[in-house]
Amino acid sequence: MSVRSGAGPCPPRWSRAGDQVRFGAPVGQDLTLDDRLGDLALIAGGTGLAPLKALIGHVAATGGGRRVRLFWGGRRHFDLYDLPALARLARRHDWLDIVACVSAEAAGAATHHGTAIQVALRRADLAAHEVYVCGSPAMVDGTLAALDTAGIPTSQVHRERFGSGEERLVDERRA
Repeated sequence: MSVRSGAGPCPPRWSRAGDQVRFGAPVGQDLTLDDRLGDLALIAGGTGLAPLKALIGHVAATGGGRRVRLFWGGRRHFDLYDLPALARLARRHDWLDIVACVSAEAAGAATHHGTAIQVALRRADLAAHEVYVCGSPAMVDGTLAALDTAGIPTSQVHRERFGSGEERLVDERRA
């Protein structure tokens, strides 16, 4: 489960008795795997990881010979809250490559500098993948624009924007 606090991802171990937690129903329907058996490039921002991690679980359960590359971005190393679990998952599956990205801090031993889409465009031939994108509306819109500029056919791109209505209002005010 991915939990977001007002300031960013908030792992449950940081909650205290009496903290209020709001749960919402799963949203979206654009991130289901189709019958194609091509390799996957998953591009996640923040808690956009959760649905893409579910896709990884589906590939692990069904097999099929797909290679999966997950590009997961956050502004700071702190935002990559599930990196240890993802690293363990990648060690168990040789078809899975995890690429962690930070945009507001220098790269570390296990991270690359840049947004998830910037790093993905540098490190992968996205035209050879089915591309799945999930994150905030601003992250998804920016990623879709970069994919279009790179010439990735829209038929290969699956996306899901999510966030609270409050986040959408902030994004609209910036536009």
